[in-house]
Amino acid sequence: MAEERIVKNKLKEIGESLGFRTKSNFIVRPYPESWRFMVLDHVWLTSEPIEVPVIGFEVTMRGRVFRNTKKMKGDIVNLQLLNPRIGILVVNEKEAKEEDEKWYEEVDSFKKFLETIASPTHLEVLDIEDVMRERVDWKLILEKAVPQA
Repeated sequence: MAEERIVKNKLKEIGESLGFRTKSNFIVRPYPESWRFMVLDHVWLTSEPIEVPVIGFEVTMRGRVFRNTKKMKGDIVNLQLLNPRIGILVVNEKEAKEEDEKWYEEVDSFKKFLETIASPTHLEVLDIEDVMRERVDWKLILEKAVPQA
């Protein structure tokens, strides 16, 4: 399985190839003077005329963490505070399945649950292997993120 920094590097490579500025470990402050902050794993931003987050990513490497509703809710809140056009959870479905096949039988409904609690933020849940092997239709995702006029 890929390490988190390798996944972030892949997201950087893909984002730059699509024309975005990219940043890993992106700091989000609830308001400008705040000393408190959240760190998002990776962000794709527009570069002109101002930086606007288009897609925010939280990467979850361990299957047991993906199955942890409290952790996933925390990642969703980080994405909501960033307020990107789309928030993406990159998760390790294979490991989650290997660790608990019975739980994995309900993975689609768990993803729907995560998408529901993320509202009004548009949330996608992607598998790490699909990202690393470039099996994600980024064009389709970007069409959702940037509606055509």
